[in-house]
Amino acid sequence: MKKALLIFSIIFCVMTTFAQSSFYVYKTDGSTTEYLINDVDSISFVAPILPDSYNGHEYVDLGLSVKWATCNVGATKPEEYGNYYAWGETTTKSSYAESNYTYSNSPTTLPLNKDAASVNMGGSLANANQSRTR
Repeated sequence: MKKALLIFSIIFCVMTTFAQSSFYVYKTDGSTTEYLINDVDSISFVAPILPDSYNGHEYVDLGLSVKWATCNVGATKPEEYGNYYAWGETTTKSSYAESNYTYSNSPTTLPLNKDAASVNMGGSLANANQSRTR
């Protein structure tokens, strides 16, 4: 009996040592990824980023200085392109060329009345610029 108990204990110890060397993540797209436990520092579970709404347009907070719209100006779904605007212009046009461009010196920030997002989506919404991506 002692031999059987000893053999069982050894097998149990060996199995538990190997059983906890990695873990698997099963994704909704059907793929599986294996991670070695020694390579993982921590695991966090966070709530999904759900869109909020402002002036009838959904946005998400990416933790930057401003909130980001879920759609481009003129689009109703995230996968749509939306409208095309020249920088500093609030209406679309049939041709985009230097000869019919309003701003020749391209300022880095625009007043809200010259911002396509603000004029077409309303409120204090504005197009992205370098300072808003930080």
